[in-house]
Amino acid sequence: MTRWLKLLTGTALGAATTLVFLGCNDGISRQDVQQASQDAREAEQDAAEAQAKADRQARQAREEFEKKRQLTDERIHEARRETYEEANEAQEEANEARREAEEKRQEAEKLEAKFATQQEKDAYQKQVTDELESTDAKIKDLRGQADKLTDETRKNEVEQALDKLEEKRDATANKLDELKDAAADQWQDLQRDTQQARRELAQQLDSVSRLIRG
Repeated sequence: MTRWLKLLTGTALGAATTLVFLGCNDGISRQDVQQASQDAREAEQDAAEAQAKADRQARQAREEFEKKRQLTDERIHEARRETYEEANEAQEEANEARREAEEKRQEAEKLEAKFATQQEKDAYQKQVTDELESTDAKIKDLRGQADKLTDETRKNEVEQALDKLEEKRDATANKLDELKDAAADQWQDLQRDTQQARRELAQQLDSVSRLIRG
């Protein structure tokens, strides 16, 4: 029984160490989530097996006790004590296995939620990056149109608006860089600032486009 408990504890500690290691790293893969879920399922199976073992030992202890009832009063008392100790030890092992299974299940759920948040962050970063690349192409095109203007007053006005547009573009890029460095569970706070920068950039781009069209 002691050997079985050491084996179960060693396995649980190994799995727990793996979860701690994963928790310290924001770079989570789907394989990490699947492994954590598998660990939780295995721990639950261990708990069920431990409970079944406890039930078997309790049943066997009762049967053994019935056999020992024919002994002297002193032997009967000793047999009862041994029976209770064995049953209690097995039940404690089953309870511990259930606690470990619950902890692993909770860890798996946390890891899965963190992975989903990370995927959401990556998708948002790509969206803003694509938007900045598109804006760069539009700024280049607008610069070309501005160079063709013959009215110097209007041309200067457009160029000033383009300079402001590039400032808005750089501000949005800076917000994106801050967001990239944020942890998966903190990036949504920075997302609001990035969204505001994106709105201002879009408004300035629209303003320059209307200005060139006259």
